[in-house]
Amino acid sequence: MEEVARFLSEHPPFSLLTSEQVQRLANAIQIEFFAAGQDILIRDGTPAEYLYIIRRGSVDLITDENQEIQIHDTLTEGESFAHPSLIRGKSPILTVRAREDVLAYLLPASRFHQSRREIPIFARFYATSAIERMSNAPACPP
Repeated sequence: MEEVARFLSEHPPFSLLTSEQVQRLANAIQIEFFAAGQDILIRDGTPAEYLYIIRRGSVDLITDENQEIQIHDTLTEGESFAHPSLIRGKSPILTVRAREDVLAYLLPASRFHQSRREIPIFARFYATSAIERMSNAPACPP
């Protein structure tokens, strides 16, 4: 898990945490692979169960309505997603599709929420990011 901790500590908000905090989070990480074109989260689908941190590859945040795909953002190495769904406890506001093969670190929802309660800078980072994502998403569900 040293490699996971090293990687996390190079990217916000983890780069703002103590090495002990990063190590605790790294110990909870699961690793998963997603093939290019695979939907990782589905808009209006099952609420997220993990915070996803992209280790390698990239994903598109999209809407797919009437066979028309609109890309709202592309995330790359070190960026994370699913926090708006985790914070709201509701379905994702956008579909997340692997643009290319993706290796991701998955932080379970329970550890994400625990970190939000215990580490104010972590909570602020993800609250701010969630507000930005939700304000840029089309027709955010209530």
